[in-house]
Amino acid sequence: MNAPSRFSATSPPEPEDTPSAGGAPALAPADTRSCAAPKDAAAAPSPEGVTAGTVTAGTDPADAATPGSVAPRPPLGMALDRALADLAGAMLLAMMVMTVGSSLGRFLFSAPIPDMEAIAEMLLVAVVFLPLAYTQARREHVEVTLFTDPFPLRLRRVVIVAGWLVGLFGFAVLAYAMAKGALRAHATGDAYLGVNKILTWPARAVAVVGLVALLLRLGVDLATRRREAAETAAQTADDIEYAQ
Repeated sequence: MNAPSRFSATSPPEPEDTPSAGGAPALAPADTRSCAAPKDAAAAPSPEGVTAGTVTAGTDPADAATPGSVAPRPPLGMALDRALADLAGAMLLAMMVMTVGSSLGRFLFSAPIPDMEAIAEMLLVAVVFLPLAYTQARREHVEVTLFTDPFPLRLRRVVIVAGWLVGLFGFAVLAYAMAKGALRAHATGDAYLGVNKILTWPARAVAVVGLVALLLRLGVDLATRRREAAETAAQTADDIEYAQ
């Protein structure tokens, strides 16, 4: 008796030997189906590849405005802006921990952290000023667009650039005034009068650092917008010339 046929998930069952007229077992016709992969499989895009009209993982679909477009690079100087923002987050965490510790010490042991109010004020300066550039790079500052929403896209871009120019001038004046204040406080030894002598010029200097980083970010944004406008104008001129 012949052995039972074996089946697999990828191959057809083996044919049984059948006797022929001459007594020798005759083999069944060979299966002509090919196990090779279909031709279209080689052209299938890789899940992690970048092809025209596709968006890779981690890419905002809004960035892929045109088929085959490359995801935009991070803004120039983003690492510095992010480092300042991370430092501001660390200062915020330190301020929260010290505030809770001072409150617990006051109520449990009648011994709060000395000069906690002055320390919290100085830490708050870092929390407010250091993330300004990173927030500008991510376009996450508070905006009121009630009156500009009906404007055409080109006019809205003009308004945005005008706002950046006004901010560049205003923050430059503020940074200059605060830098002079920091130098004056350093020269005179200005300090909080409490249990300990806490100088005020470090907090003023931190504010100046945050403002200077914001000015650099605004300058980079203006230069980038100008370059993009020039590239768009050149592309439009090429399209018109090609159409003619």
